[in-house]
Amino acid sequence: MQTIKSALFKYKKNAVARLAASKVYWATFGIYVKLFAGYFVKRNTVVIALYEHIGDIISCEPVIGYAKKMHPKAKVLWVVKQPYAELLESHPGIDKIVPLTYFYQWILLRKFLLQFGFAEKNIIDLHINGKQCSVFKQKLVKKNATLNFNNHLTGRSQLEAFTIAAGLPPINEQPVFYVNKEKAIAIEHTPYIVFHTQSNMKMKDWNIEDWNCLCTYLINEGFAVVEVGINRMVTIDDNGYINMTGKKSLQSVASIINKSYFFIGIDSGFAHMANALQKKGLVLIGQYKVDTTVYNKYNPFTGMYANPDYIFYANNNTVSTITCSEVTSYLSKKLSPVLYE
Repeated sequence: MQTIKSALFKYKKNAVARLAASKVYWATFGIYVKLFAGYFVKRNTVVIALYEHIGDIISCEPVIGYAKKMHPKAKVLWVVKQPYAELLESHPGIDKIVPLTYFYQWILLRKFLLQFGFAEKNIIDLHINGKQCSVFKQKLVKKNATLNFNNHLTGRSQLEAFTIAAGLPPINEQPVFYVNKEKAIAIEHTPYIVFHTQSNMKMKDWNIEDWNCLCTYLINEGFAVVEVGINRMVTIDDNGYINMTGKKSLQSVASIINKSYFFIGIDSGFAHMANALQKKGLVLIGQYKVDTTVYNKYNPFTGMYANPDYIFYANNNTVSTITCSEVTSYLSKKLSPVLYE
């Protein structure tokens, strides 16, 4: 009896999954028909696709200029996950943002574009081969792909990796972030330094006690410290610390970073934002592992932060092994014109 119940449950679960996938399929086909079905559109549109995340999208901003240069008369569309569309909303080089809910939708949309006559050279798919939809478990499969998640950052930046994955020549340029001033948040305490303390990978994070130590040091030197991101890491109680974590809009965070004196963080999306805003800063980077590959002393940036002066590396170990005293000693030299003038 238990076996029968288990089989029935599995059948119902699979039936629900198939129904959901079918709805997504037809919804995506509707997007294709609405935006891409016309003959003129197919010949005069370039589609850039990078679904997520913050740092990936920001680092690939130079691809827009590349698309405009190679296709000067074409309209440029960017396919992206809905919550990240805000990153691109003020960019003057993008004619339309196409927001999606699932990565599976891009897999389908790419299939429709190629199947119904859209020129392959007009599709700039920046995703690494093998990327999987977290909901529907479908994987993107590219022909003749040379990069995967085990080798894409070996000796190259994120921008270079993504452009190679798209079949483009490797691009190595300074990304630019366009701030929407209407979403700006004012910080009264100046000068202030921005902290971003958590990434989407635990092994990239620094210790709470070290963030507290660094925060105290900077406050004692006359700076306010503003923490951004989803979750608060700094736990000290001081008027010089300003908690701006939580569900702030991405453009609001950009305005905070843009008006700061300095940025300090780990390898994360907001570090890429600081780089694209060309904000002086320091990024703490240690080793991290992807499947069987361990990356040591990698640099994911192009432009300003490609300079190793903006990186503090752990010595062939994780970020958590960096000490507060090492960072404060390094910062005393970088911040000295303000601290001691």
